[in-house]
Amino acid sequence: MLRRIAIVSASLLGLLLSGLLSMVRPDIPVEALIPTYADSTSRFIHIDGMDVHVRDEGSGPVILLIHGTFSSLHTWDDWTTELMRSHRVIRLDLPGFGLTGPNPRGDYSIRATLHLLDSLRTASGVERWTIGGNSLGGRIALDYARHYPERTEALILVDAAAGVPRDTARTTAAAGTSERPWILRALGNPVFRNMMSVLTPRFLFKSALSGAYGDPSRMREADITRYYELMRRDGNRSAFISRASGPRFERESLHPLPEPIALAGLPMPVLIQWGAMDSWIPLRVGERLHAAIPGSELIVYPDAGHAPMEEIPSESVADARTFLTTTTRP
Repeated sequence: MLRRIAIVSASLLGLLLSGLLSMVRPDIPVEALIPTYADSTSRFIHIDGMDVHVRDEGSGPVILLIHGTFSSLHTWDDWTTELMRSHRVIRLDLPGFGLTGPNPRGDYSIRATLHLLDSLRTASGVERWTIGGNSLGGRIALDYARHYPERTEALILVDAAAGVPRDTARTTAAAGTSERPWILRALGNPVFRNMMSVLTPRFLFKSALSGAYGDPSRMREADITRYYELMRRDGNRSAFISRASGPRFERESLHPLPEPIALAGLPMPVLIQWGAMDSWIPLRVGERLHAAIPGSELIVYPDAGHAPMEEIPSESVADARTFLTTTTRP
């Protein structure tokens, strides 16, 4: 009996190891990804030891668009096509994502990120710009506007990952935890996060993206492939683990910041766009963010999820254009 148990246990362990090994995916050298994910408008600007992938298109008033977690500047493709008719649109791959790759110091603090953005502004010859961001990019956009209001003409927050007061954030996090997508619950486990450095089969990305869409049938195979391949850019998965583990360099960052202004004191026009079907950051967060910023505008899309700029690009960019062309700037 003991022998049989040992054989069965060994067989199960072998199957488990075989299954795990089948999901191992190696890093992809950035040189192999550039022909597909860079184009004639792409530039690589050297900032803080990184060659930051940037696209700069169109002319007119400047808008900077910032992507979210797992993503890249390509998430704004449809918006850019429309906005560049009247604006100069600048996009970048944040450190640890897309073609930019990891920060050589492993510094993913807000200080380092805002320094990078302001260095990009200077390198691009821009005095003031509108900033838009989705998810993590929304948090970064809001932080930039709070620290540099004099350089921010307007703000567009699309299902942003921050902004509510701390007590509200705790309430939101505590409520409906079981409703969160499995990928977000799993990422809370450090063992799973570390496994992501090598175990990232394509079907996991497809499953995670389906949870981010209000209607998964709107997902395009090309988008899934893009998310999957760029996450495997050499160093990006390790960078994600470092970022998810917390801003280790926040206190010792080389880049000091001016004191942030309160949400209630934001002087620029603010548009908040939110998918009502967002299971990653629920609508109630957007509503509380709207309540915390006097004069802000909130537009809710009933059948969209976490990334309206991808899922319903025509509708969401039309609202952004209306905001940009009709709102009076200070």
